[in-house]
Amino acid sequence: MSKIKFLLVSLIYLVGLSSYPQCVGDQTYTVSPVMVDYPSGSQIQICYTMNGWDTQLSNWVEGFEVSTSLGLSNLTPIDPPSDCFGDGDGWIWSDMITSSNTGISAGPGWFYDLNGNGNPGDDFGDNGNNCIWSFCFLVEVVDTCYQMPLSVSITVGGDGTWGSWVNNTCALDPFNISLGQNEPTEFESTPTSSLIDSICVGGSTVNSILETPGSIFYPNNPIIQYWNSVGSYQSFIAEETEMGCVDTIYFSILVLDTPLVNIQPIDMLCSQDNVVSLLGDPIGGLWFPFGDQFDPEWGSSWVYYLYTNQYGCYNVDSTYIGVNPNPEILEINGPDSIVNCNNSDRINNYYVPLTIGSSYYWNLNGIDHDIHSNSIILDLPNISDNWNYISVYEINQFGCVGPKAEIMTFSERCGEVYVPNTFSPNGDNWNDVFKVSSNSSIDDFDMGIYDRFGSLIYQFEDQSDFWNGNNYSNDVYIYRLKGKLYDKFINKSGSVTLLR
Repeated sequence: MSKIKFLLVSLIYLVGLSSYPQCVGDQTYTVSPVMVDYPSGSQIQICYTMNGWDTQLSNWVEGFEVSTSLGLSNLTPIDPPSDCFGDGDGWIWSDMITSSNTGISAGPGWFYDLNGNGNPGDDFGDNGNNCIWSFCFLVEVVDTCYQMPLSVSITVGGDGTWGSWVNNTCALDPFNISLGQNEPTEFESTPTSSLIDSICVGGSTVNSILETPGSIFYPNNPIIQYWNSVGSYQSFIAEETEMGCVDTIYFSILVLDTPLVNIQPIDMLCSQDNVVSLLGDPIGGLWFPFGDQFDPEWGSSWVYYLYTNQYGCYNVDSTYIGVNPNPEILEINGPDSIVNCNNSDRINNYYVPLTIGSSYYWNLNGIDHDIHSNSIILDLPNISDNWNYISVYEINQFGCVGPKAEIMTFSERCGEVYVPNTFSPNGDNWNDVFKVSSNSSIDDFDMGIYDRFGSLIYQFEDQSDFWNGNNYSNDVYIYRLKGKLYDKFINKSGSVTLLR
């Protein structure tokens, strides 16, 4: 009778069913090796056989669920059971399946995948009443310090319980196999850091033991501790395995004092000062970040002195080196030439830009002046045709000295008059006009230009006027100049050549 045709009969039979019967056939097993006490790590092979199956309300064999006691692990299947057709192709090992009919889950174990879709819970089981199902698997004895019984159980389920068949009529009755007991082992934690350690005060230690999977550690593993007091101390790590084994490892820590370190004081520096040697106590340490020579050109910076004693303990001192800028070079404002005619011509004001808090140091011809402002009135010597040397430098509010600025002022002789003897009005902006030059104002200025025949061709209006040659050709022309310069009369004539 097919599974579908049998449905009505199954439903009629189910009405009068008051409990789930056991559907499994005869169950046997073998164990290899057979021992009373199994050492930790031992592998045990268990072979299971079920002969026959009662298809209650068409329940077919859906699977064999395998479970182990606490002392066993690493459940490993070997070969699948043969199906009722003898080829075993429908059986797969699965960690968990869930019935599409009952929602009941099972696993791990061997389960029949009729549809071949990898989900035995959504189809029917292996059909047969007189079939024999056999399979073997391996288990491993866990490492534990406690003795405990070792056993496995195999539960057979029908497709009405674990598959898609609608009648859940076969009870789940585990088949228990007793194997013996484990051989307890002594448990010892394994330290992975030194049991005796020394550390400098202010430092930290990291102590640890080997991580055993599943273990719990007290207070922690690793344990990190910070030491702020000199002395001898002890710490510990206790380990409790998942099987309840406990061991404690103790660590001894010697906390040493750190050396006293000092940096000798450093005065405030200016950016253009010479390189400074840094000194620390005790000697023999290391300087960061520049070494023991500090160049003020680097600017303000923190420096650090690290000293390590013979025990490996170190300490660091630091100091901030302030570097102030030197003043920039100054620009002296004042005349670079004078006409030495009277006292007022020789008295002149010289000044530089003002910086708040700075002092200025003036010098005239090698003689220092006591006025330290940014502006000074200088009385130049009464010497004509002479260069006067004027200098000044700045010291700012930090005491940093700036570069010396200089200016040369020439004292011209009073009453000098210059008349050129040639000019070239060709538009190149070089010597394009003819005019009188004087370091003084000429009173009653009168000047004219004459051709070679004595005719006046240009009359100057005043001392600032000039002749551009007009449209006259290259030739030699005559000038006549009259006037008064202070108490001296001028009556001068001469020739000028026009060259275009």
